[in-house]
Amino acid sequence: MVDPVIGSLALPGAGRGLEMGSSELALAASVSTLFLAATVVLVGSLAERTGRRRMLNLCLLLTAAGDVLAAIAPDPAIFMVGRALAGVGVGGALACAYAYVRIICPNEVLGRALGFWAAVMGASVVPMAMIGAGLANVNWRLAFLLVPVVSLLCLALVPKLLPPTPKATENRELVGVILAGIGVAAILYGISQAAKQTGAVEEIIVMLVGLSLIAIAGFVGSRAANPSFPVWVFRDPGLLTAALSGALWNMCLAVVILQSSNLWQYVDGVTPFVASLFQVPVNVAVAVGSLIMGRLMSRRIDFRLLLAVGFLFSAAGFVAVSVTSSSALSVWFNLGMVGVGIGAGAAGTVQSQVLLEAAPSGFLNVMAASRTTFGQIGYAIGLAGSAVVTTMMATSILGSSSGMDRDAARNQLNDWLMAGHGQGSGTGPVAEAYRGAFTESMLWWAGAVVVVALVCAVLLTVKQRGAGPAWVSSATAPTAEVTDTSEGDHPPGAGHLG
Repeated sequence: MVDPVIGSLALPGAGRGLEMGSSELALAASVSTLFLAATVVLVGSLAERTGRRRMLNLCLLLTAAGDVLAAIAPDPAIFMVGRALAGVGVGGALACAYAYVRIICPNEVLGRALGFWAAVMGASVVPMAMIGAGLANVNWRLAFLLVPVVSLLCLALVPKLLPPTPKATENRELVGVILAGIGVAAILYGISQAAKQTGAVEEIIVMLVGLSLIAIAGFVGSRAANPSFPVWVFRDPGLLTAALSGALWNMCLAVVILQSSNLWQYVDGVTPFVASLFQVPVNVAVAVGSLIMGRLMSRRIDFRLLLAVGFLFSAAGFVAVSVTSSSALSVWFNLGMVGVGIGAGAAGTVQSQVLLEAAPSGFLNVMAASRTTFGQIGYAIGLAGSAVVTTMMATSILGSSSGMDRDAARNQLNDWLMAGHGQGSGTGPVAEAYRGAFTESMLWWAGAVVVVALVCAVLLTVKQRGAGPAWVSSATAPTAEVTDTSEGDHPPGAGHLG
């Protein structure tokens, strides 16, 4: 969780130090995410073969090596390689750690454990981001050494705290997960390029190629004798709802974090470090929402009700943020940020338990990895979509208020954005247009949350009419077994479904 934050904080300094052009900067900003998304399910599958603890150690080493390489990089190419390696390592470590929560914790406390796990991850971002921002202010290379230090500390703790898991006995096909990984990366790349509002045809083609590769991967997996990923489980409407909710809560966080940061820096003129301080409420709210929802999940309350509560908090949060235009010190603004954060933490915890409880025997790691994949897609949609929506609205407002045509308004807005942070007068037609666009776009995203919530409601209505796994109504029915105890997924004393 910390690595992408440190990467974004240190990237401006790295771009100047390594003399990156605009295209190189754009690739440097996304290369870690692309490689994470392309390899996380593959690494999860390989973890079943090698043992999860061993794979977790390898991923921690790979993350450390990648960021050290980025820190000492003499040119942009070496920097990109380092960030790509770090992305692979971070994704694999996240999937393995998530799967270990299911392995270690008895079923009756799984919800609380997942809530605590998510809360600790969310809360750790705040101090680490502050340390990273301080190091980046001294030298960008120092900032990239922070994650390797943390990774090596974790490496020392893993064998002391986590039990080993045996290797899987059968070999599984890997073609499907490789094709799916490339497809996901292609979709993310297309979405990220959409934020530039250029080459729309090429971007659509790239995303269609990605979707085609995922479809082919699904076909290959469904025909394989020993597939690496249980494609068939997503025929269940309840699991589709979990996937949608995972994408949604990541999208909400991406929108509110990116656009509030842009508003504060471009319009209000604060530094990146101060902007990170202003975002503490939303990060704390994610942790609080995760903890509360984890406790409620442990009481076996129907996950549909809990998911609806998460959606409600997120939508209400966006509306509250849009009520004011005075940003960081406004009560309504901060209440809205907290609402989005609580909703995101709640939805993320519900999604986590649903995916783990529905994981078929032998597929725990790849189901854990799928959570990251859904999240990355949602986060990319939030980043790119919010940039496109805000820019389009600001262009329209500026054109209407100043009498300029659309092209002239867009050019003036782009010139203002490219002038950099610290302009921050908060006045003038461009600044006012950007502030107005921010306000209107928050209402637009509230509507997007409502639309996804309605889709999920339809899926769950279909689910309710048919038989299915007990996690859909876990308060009244037994749950299905998700792990094979003969393969050692649970250490002595740990509970499992069934």
